Amino acid sequence: MRDDTDFLAWCVRSKFFEGFNRPIGVNNKLRIAIISVFFSGNQKDYQDFNNHVSNMLKMKKSADMLITLRNILHKTQFASVRAAFICSPWQLNGLSTQNASFEKALSNLNASQKKAFNEWMEKSYTRFRNSVSAPRFAGSLATVVCPYCDKAFLDVSKKFFGELDHYLDKSTYSYYALNIYNFVPVCSVCNKKKSNKKLKYFKPMDETLDSIFHFYLSDRDRVIALSNYQTLNVKIKQRYFAGKCDALDELNNTFSLNDRYENMTAVVDYLAQLKRIYTPDWMKELQSMYGLSFTQTELRQLLLGQFSFRQPSVRLQPLTKLIDDLVRDLDVFNDNHS
Repeated sequence: MRDDTDFLAWCVRSKFFEGFNRPIGVNNKLRIAIISVFFSGNQKDYQDFNNHVSNMLKMKKSADMLITLRNILHKTQFASVRAAFICSPWQLNGLSTQNASFEKALSNLNASQKKAFNEWMEKSYTRFRNSVSAPRFAGSLATVVCPYCDKAFLDVSKKFFGELDHYLDKSTYSYYALNIYNFVPVCSVCNKKKSNKKLKYFKPMDETLDSIFHFYLSDRDRVIALSNYQTLNVKIKQRYFAGKCDALDELNNTFSLNDRYENMTAVVDYLAQLKRIYTPDWMKELQSMYGLSFTQTELRQLLLGQFSFRQPSVRLQPLTKLIDDLVRDLDVFNDNHS
């Protein structure tokens, strides 16, 4: 479940849902589109929604408006509005049945109505992206490293210095342009590479790169890395897990992971040096000599420069996957010979 608080707070501050209320004769194209897409053409539900929102905006406290808005969206007759913005578009292995309704409603609009709707949703997303709520929402997802490449740090503070990718591109799925489950915090390189491409096999909301493949060296390159004090010209390879061939192909075709990782020789060289220096006996000596209170696992994480050594499953820096995979492949800490 994703926390919708920051998004709904933006809706209150920006009066986004007040924008649903389009008087007859004022931008009829957009009015017709909103009723068709978000209310399945039901004029009564559309008017009821506007009345609820109008009453909400009369409240003095933002906190009360936020609670009221959440209650409005959870009313049965406004299920389609809720689905468009704060519910996951997916069910089981595909898109929800609600998506089919949205898609049909959008296709039934004429060209000018569709254009008005798409432009309005695009502008609304831009307003959200430029607001203080965007970095707050991105921060709530605790995505510190790009989930598509694991190479780039996502700086989330008062501003969000990454990108919000639309997993379902907003040019095709304009009704999901502001869906909180459709946002994926990513780096600018991956966002540009993905553009409006649709990913079929890799779903960063439900899985990570660790579940798709692992990095390794060929037998020849492994020997070279461990036999030389300066590693040159070794190539990092990828091996997919059972049933994940298509997902890995998709990642490489979309984000060029194979090209972007192939020649990370400096990482291989550093890990090979670690293996030579920090033997099991020397690791024990370190703990004994300096009275270190770290466990073996924590000491390893520190040597690897992984800031989250007390919670190894939490990634706080890029290249964690590459390092973890090559640590196992090179047997850096001699786990296979203990």
